[in-house]
Amino acid sequence: MLLLNQLRFSGYRSFRGQLGDDWDQASSLPLRRLTLVVGMNGTGKSQALRLLHQVLASLGEPGGPLFSSRAGGRTFANSDVANFHKMSPVANPLRVALSWTFNRVPGELRFTIIGEPGSPTPLRVARWTLKQGEDEAQGEDTPPPWRDGRWSAVHAALVDLGRRGEALQGVRARLARDYPSFPEGGLRPSLGLDGAGAPMWLSHSPEVLRRTNRWFREHLPVRIELDNSQGGMRLLERAGRAPINLAEAAEGIHQALPVVTMLSARALEQAPQVDLLEQPELHLHDAMQPALGDLLLDAVGLGVERSTHDMGQRLLVETHSEGVLLRIRRRIAEGSVQPSDIGLRYAERVNGENILREIELDERGQLSWWPDGVFLERLQEAKAIAVAMRRR
Repeated sequence: MLLLNQLRFSGYRSFRGQLGDDWDQASSLPLRRLTLVVGMNGTGKSQALRLLHQVLASLGEPGGPLFSSRAGGRTFANSDVANFHKMSPVANPLRVALSWTFNRVPGELRFTIIGEPGSPTPLRVARWTLKQGEDEAQGEDTPPPWRDGRWSAVHAALVDLGRRGEALQGVRARLARDYPSFPEGGLRPSLGLDGAGAPMWLSHSPEVLRRTNRWFREHLPVRIELDNSQGGMRLLERAGRAPINLAEAAEGIHQALPVVTMLSARALEQAPQVDLLEQPELHLHDAMQPALGDLLLDAVGLGVERSTHDMGQRLLVETHSEGVLLRIRRRIAEGSVQPSDIGLRYAERVNGENILREIELDERGQLSWWPDGVFLERLQEAKAIAVAMRRR
């Protein structure tokens, strides 16, 4: 079994670069069963999460450069510099280190990408180091020896993680009125960056549909049905007597359905995979967001109802939701979740560069520190109202 442990990087898009091999300057993203990244807008939260998928997917490109990748239905090519990173090719190369444990043996891949303006391949892997236990290999301008017997098994496990994972971006697609019927025995499609594949996931698995429906019934007066009576498939909402097409539902349903569907499926599967989720709370009322925190925990086997040991699932979430974080802290304080299973990073901009700062959680759900002003807006506004009222 392969368990991802940590992703370190520097020089990636707006993130701080490093000179030489001083990895203390690199940004660090813990790959726990559930990892949350919080911070102000424009501090690189989405960029940090997406890098992991790009690295994993790149390892599955047969015979190609390490960093030519496909993830979540979107192609990231070496020539598409804008989708990768903004860097100074000489002073600030992109460095990445991905560490793992494979069959209880630690391993790591480090590589450096440099830019060559005007070259047919503007980005290239200049050097790499590969470790697994006592074995180590290094190279420059040559691909890693993944087909060698020492490395082939761990490579296959890494590639499988890249193929199985989903990346769901912050703004999801609106639901269509009609969908093609899902073929019996057909393979489930990718969810897609915009979540457009969610109806196919519901049609593919009655269990996922039931679990998704249960969440919506508990938190919204909504019951979702699949209708195949007219030669295709439609999603219907039964909030009253007469069903309506879900395409006509409120925006919150459109945005929440792919999130709830993916998390419900993952809770049932409990298999090694790496998923990225941006702003799952989008268009959800504040009162519903703590329940979303429980759904995130359920997806990685840390739920109150059923807790499992680490199966290799990794869920990385970018969020602006105080309710989500508070619910997770509450579950830690209650003893149903171990703080070692949760990673928390704060993204901020310092001197024109983005960095990730570690926030530790203890067994009481308490934070080691917290940035000034974050999630304090309501208190500040309430104080301002009180001051204004006294002055009148």
